[in-house]
Amino acid sequence: MLGCLAALIVLILGLSIGLTQGNDETNTRRQAGTAGTATVGAKSTQGSTTTLALSSYSAQLTGAAAIPPVQTSVTVAVSLRYTPGTGKMTYTVNVLSDMAGARNVTIYNASATTKGTPVYVLYTGPKTGSFKGQLANGTIDPAKFTGALAGKTVADFISMVSKGEAYVAMGSTSHPAEALRGKLKLATG
Repeated sequence: MLGCLAALIVLILGLSIGLTQGNDETNTRRQAGTAGTATVGAKSTQGSTTTLALSSYSAQLTGAAAIPPVQTSVTVAVSLRYTPGTGKMTYTVNVLSDMAGARNVTIYNASATTKGTPVYVLYTGPKTGSFKGQLANGTIDPAKFTGALAGKTVADFISMVSKGEAYVAMGSTSHPAEALRGKLKLATG
């Protein structure tokens, strides 16, 4: 009788632990993206594990969003895509209308309405003459993170973007520091 009672307690504890782990995994997937999406763990510098899902981020850079605003009809699209299978984040920078003297496309840590500190350079330039099309593409290299992301991971970068704490700015010949700006956010659709 005592043996049956001990076996029943062990069974209940085993089921309890199994159900708790399943719920933690489901909750982590919901936080990282759509439930059921394939995920992969990425180790952060603080020692905790973050689960990341396939995700895309984008920013529309305009002169109106620059600080101070710049009067221009130029628009630039920046796209980022994290792929769990590779653990890498790729990017593209596309100039959507003719732009003269494109240079320094940089991701900053701050809200889109304040001056931030640089955390990653996507393009240094300059591009001479008038240009329209793909200006830059590549893979984010965490070893090149600066500022608040120095020594951090792609998971830390995604966390910054998800909290609304990242924007992209681009300079030009006439406005070297910032001619265009746009907030990085989760891409929809």
